[in-house]
Order: sequence, then structure tokens, then C-alpha cells
Amino acid sequence: MILRKALALLVCAVCWAALGASTGAAASAESGLHLRPTGGALFPERSYVLSLPSKAFISPSAVTVREDGKVVKGVTVVPASVAQSGQFGVVLVLDASDSMRGDAIAGATAAARAFADNRQPGQSFAIVMFNKETNVALPLTTDSEAIDAVLAAPPSLAHATHLYDAVAQAVSMLENANVTVRSVVVLSDGADTGSAQSLEEVGTAAHDAGVRVFSVGLRSKAFDVAALQELARRGGGQYLEAKTPGDLEPIFGQLGSKLASEYLIHYNSNARPGEKVIVSVTVDGYPGAVTAGYTSPTVSASGEPPFQRPSIERFVRSTAGMVSTAVLAAILIALALHFLISPRSGGVRSRLAEFVSLPLLTGAPPAREEAKEDLFERADQSMGGAKWWARFKQDLEIGRINVPAGRILFWTIAATLLAVYLLTLIGGLIIGILGFGIPLIVRAVVRQRANRQRQ
Repeated sequence: MILRKALALLVCAVCWAALGASTGAAASAESGLHLRPTGGALFPERSYVLSLPSKAFISPSAVTVREDGKVVKGVTVVPASVAQSGQFGVVLVLDASDSMRGDAIAGATAAARAFADNRQPGQSFAIVMFNKETNVALPLTTDSEAIDAVLAAPPSLAHATHLYDAVAQAVSMLENANVTVRSVVVLSDGADTGSAQSLEEVGTAAHDAGVRVFSVGLRSKAFDVAALQELARRGGGQYLEAKTPGDLEPIFGQLGSKLASEYLIHYNSNARPGEKVIVSVTVDGYPGAVTAGYTSPTVSASGEPPFQRPSIERFVRSTAGMVSTAVLAAILIALALHFLISPRSGGVRSRLAEFVSLPLLTGAPPAREEAKEDLFERADQSMGGAKWWARFKQDLEIGRINVPAGRILFWTIAATLLAVYLLTLIGGLIIGILGFGIPLIVRAVVRQRANRQRQ
């Protein structure tokens, strides 16, 4: 009986997992959105590339990131159109073997130019040619003139097809340049012959480095679709096929437009060591959500525990911490206003001293008090030329508020800064701006007391 119940629960779990996977895949297919982790990010940093349909554009504020259902704060979303050099990079790998002679290599060169024309100004671009050797025709660069010069004429051809070696070279270039969003686009019409690298080694290297591999096959007598499809599958990219050389240019133009419509998502994760996390991204105007998963490391690359936010920061960011911080901020602001505005009584001698001369102190005032008074007097003198300052001091006098104006100014600034800081921790910069209302509250209270005395 117990075994039967356990089997039933296992079947239900498998069904739920399959349902969740199919739902995520359906949402991705329906919306045209794709999410993939990038290379080079060290935990707690997390970086993803969000791919949109070609020529689509969204506002970065339309993107919402969640980890295990909780909205992630501090997310930056950078479109490829405004990216800086080194954030987005692509290496174009072109087959320059003898089988590409004639219309094939001419069509490939024209397609490469169409691909380069669609790249964004800040997108790094490189070209690798391969036959019996792997030749880096153009290192990673954003120089349009250098790119046009390399693609001005078809390359020289030779025998053999070191396809896997060329892809491995492209992956290494992106990794060594520390590019964040890494892509490789391969064009070939034949199977690999003579590479030192194997398909498994190249696929593993691309996966580990966070490099997407897009492959384009041009049909010929030596055509091997399996190798190109497997490269794209292992590299998390896409396989496209051209039946004739004339089909290459529109395919590469569309692919270039697709890579130019991507967004780099970056944030710091709060996941604990060894925790399995589901990342979901929603975009306003697109149905469903695209998801990705990862397991946070138990130790860093240096053998040290991964970054963890201090306990006080985790408490402040929690719901209980936000409520406690809000209450504390309200109490501090109320106390500050009370001590600033409430009149202080110094006993009979101090009240009589307002009308007659009485020695209130038997000795000289402490040096610390003198220093404070000097500070407030200097602040008073520096503001003396302002008309609003004179009116403010007049309202203090009429309202019988016996606190020096300089002291009120000092503590109002201190309370304002504290309130802005606490409110920013609670609700972000927009909520933090509310803290700047404290000077207005102080001014309103002083004016109200003065008007009451006038009446």
C-alpha cells in the first residue's frame, strides 16, 4: 500500500514537471522571447541575454525578473543598440574550402556584409576563415571601416575543412576578450575534415563559456547537416539552411537583425549557497514568461564561500525589516520635530532673565557648548543675506520658539538625510524622495505657531 502511494506521488511529480516544462516552452514559442545565461558572470552576479523577435524594441522598464517567484531589485537591462564595447560580441566563422568555389563563396561574402550591416555600433565583431588552417581575418573590433575592408572581396580558398577548430578558435576569442553576450555564427557547406578538436569538445567548450552557436548550412555535394545541427544544439543557438547561395544574404540579414534586437539583463542574486533557483522574465506586451534555472555555488572559484549580504541588510530588505525601519524612521522624525520646535523651559531664573539681568551661570560655559554655539552662529551668519532666512528667524521669534535658527537648520538637514536613506532602503529612490518633505513640514509648523501668536 505504501509502495503504491509512493509510485502515485512520483507519477504526479513527473506529470507536474512535464506540464511546467511544456508551459514554459509554449510561452516562449508564443511570445518569441528566449532567455539564456551569458558567460563571465561570477556569483552572486547573474547575467542573461533576452532575445526578442527581429526588429522588436522594448523599454528596459518593461522587463521584470523574478527568482523563485520573488521580484528581483536592482536589475539593469541594456539594449544592444546602446551597449558599450565588450558587452555584446559575435564572431562570424566562414568556410573557405575548395567546395565553396564560385557562387558559393561570392554569396557567403555578400551574406557576411549583410550580417555586418545589421550589427549595432557597440557590438564587437570578428571574422574567422577556415579550410586546412584557421585564419583570424579580423579580431574583435567595433571599427566599421576595418570590417568593410575585410569583407570587400571573397577570401582565398584551399582544401580541407577544419570546421571544429575554427569554432573552437571563435569561442576562445570571445572568452579571452571577456565579452558578456557571446555569439558565434558558422557558415559551411560540408562536413569537418582534419580538425584537431572533436564535436564533443567544441560543444562542451561553447556551453561552459556561455557562447551561443548559430549554424547556417549551404547545400552541396559534401553537405553534412548533422554536424551543423549538433553544433547549434550543443551551443544553444539555431540551425538555418540555405538551398542556394542566393538564399544566404536574406538569412544572414535576418540573423544579424535578431542579434541586434537583444537585451543584456544583469543583477545580483540573493540565493543561498547550493540553492536551486528558477529565473523567470516577463516583458510588458508579451504573453507568458521565459524561464531559466541554475544552482548557486557552494564555494567560489577561490575556495571561499560565495557572497552573502550582511544580516542587517537582509533584515532591512525583508517585510519585517521594512515595517520596523518605517516605524523607526517615523519615531526619529517625530522626536526631531518635537525637540526642534517645542519651547524649552530653563526654570524661573531663565524665564526672568528674558526681562532682567540675572547671572544664570556661576562659571564659564563648557568648551563643548561654546563650540556648538560657534558652529550654529557661523551657520546663522552665512545665511544672513537670504530674505527667507530673515523671515524664518522672525517667525521663530513671534512664535516664541527659543531654539536658535542655526540649530533648527542643522537638525532639519540631518533628519532629512536620515529619512531619505531609510525610505530609499524601504521602497527605492522614488519613495526616498519623500524624505525631502521634512524641511517643508518644519517650515509649516514654525509658520503655524507664528500665525497663532499673531492672531
